[in-house]
Amino acid sequence: MAWIKSHQTLLSHPKTFRFAELLGLDIDQAIGKLTRLWWWCLDYAPDGNLERFTPATLARAMGLDPERGDELMSALIGCGQNSHPGFVDEKPYRRIHDWLEYASQYLRDTEYKHNPKEYLRICKSYQTKRKTSAENLRTNPRQSTVEERRGEEIRGDKNKDIASTSDSIKEVSKSRATNKSELIAYCVGVGLTSRDGEYLWEHWEENGWTRGNKPIRDWRSNVRKWKLAGWFPSQKQPAISKFKSPLQQSSAPNYPPALPYVEPTPFRAETKQEIEAALSMLSKKFRVAK
Repeated sequence: MAWIKSHQTLLSHPKTFRFAELLGLDIDQAIGKLTRLWWWCLDYAPDGNLERFTPATLARAMGLDPERGDELMSALIGCGQNSHPGFVDEKPYRRIHDWLEYASQYLRDTEYKHNPKEYLRICKSYQTKRKTSAENLRTNPRQSTVEERRGEEIRGDKNKDIASTSDSIKEVSKSRATNKSELIAYCVGVGLTSRDGEYLWEHWEENGWTRGNKPIRDWRSNVRKWKLAGWFPSQKQPAISKFKSPLQQSSAPNYPPALPYVEPTPFRAETKQEIEAALSMLSKKFRVAK
């Protein structure tokens, strides 16, 4: 389930008043429309980039008439006062203002948990050049130090996120292979077969790259350990039975000697007397009563 931070300062922020005034909304409606936009971005623009969407599409996402798309975009950009940005930045490209301030935790821990490189790219895209405190004081002497401090804290948090993301990339690269080809190439490099690499990839993909219900710390070290233990398919010899069949014990079958063939003598009886004599002989021999 996607979620985003919602600060209570939004209720009384001058940008909110200005946004509601430009669109003819009350404060509750304005906050609802903005929240709908941020929720929609979690699903369809998690990087905060609005360049690929038309103003009419954003109006539909916020529950407004698509024909008011241009008016909505002007209000989102122009609701900031005294050279402060609105809810949408127009430069360096059209994007949600300070998107990482509200969505960074969800993006880092959920949306891009298994793709930290993409999260790092988003963080770097929001690292744009800003005026220094001295330049801001020259152009706007009445700028409050509270706002300066808040801006520095936000930038500091973003830099921490980028540093932690860089560390997480290194950890992920050690805890799991980038793709199947990398794992197969490493297995072949240590003297195994490509089939061993495919087997190990499917095995770890099935159990979520864990070992003993704990995340794998170094997958290359595990490959070497599996090889030493002889757990790969190419290292396992087929089982040999201790009992041999008669065909395995002797190459030639040991059959008993064949009996000699005897041509049978046909019985012929020409007369009635010969038939009676033969029957008499048989009856005596087998004691068959007449």
